[in-house]
This record gives sequence, C-alpha cells and structure tokens, in this order.
Amino acid sequence: MGREYAGEDPVIGPWRDVQLEMTGAAARKFQMIFADDWFFATEEKLLCSALLPRRPKRRNT
Repeated sequence: MGREYAGEDPVIGPWRDVQLEMTGAAARKFQMIFADDWFFATEEKLLCSALLPRRPKRRNT
C-alpha cells in the first residue's frame, strides 16, 4: 500500500475511504461514465443493457 493511502504523505494528508449507494438515473449516469473511462483505459466495452440499472417506468400524469 502506498504512503499516500496510509496517511503518511504530507501533501495529500489523511486518507478517507468512503462508499455510498446510488439508485435511479444518477446510478445509471455514473455507471455509463465509468464504462466510458474503462473503455478509454482498456479498449474493452462494458456497456450492455444487462449491466446497466433498469430505467424507472415513467408515470403518465
């Protein structure tokens, strides 16, 4: 593990590991951004409908 992750790098300071749960449109957007970045780095496509969160059904009002 690097010094920066152990809080020993004075430039970076203490490291905090944070997690959260997202749902809905925000989760879908972040997953698409991740897949785009993944493709840029690896040239491997991750986008397929089976891997993306389902879109909520629109209510008719």
